[in-house]
Amino acid sequence: MKFPRISPKTLIVAAAALLGAPAALAGVDEPNNAVMRECAVLTDQFDQAQAAHKADKNYKEAVSLSTEGKGLCNSSSMQGAGVTHLRSAMKLIGITPSM
Repeated sequence: MKFPRISPKTLIVAAAALLGAPAALAGVDEPNNAVMRECAVLTDQFDQAQAAHKADKNYKEAVSLSTEGKGLCNSSSMQGAGVTHLRSAMKLIGITPSM
């Protein structure tokens, strides 16, 4: 019995289909991943620093912006706006983002 020759490219495509494209491309860092990571870092920074800034005159506005930013970060298409809101919230109470 003779088997047909299969090209390496065909094997890679078949492996990706079997494993699922995300698993096959696990090393690829898409632009959205970077924005999602930035959302997470900024959220943590704000959450850790906000207690020390409760007396600030812009505290309530900053918390409101932060809450809105976190909601946008959780949306599938608005993470960039979420980052902008989180950065603005941090600026209002004098926190410098480390990212």
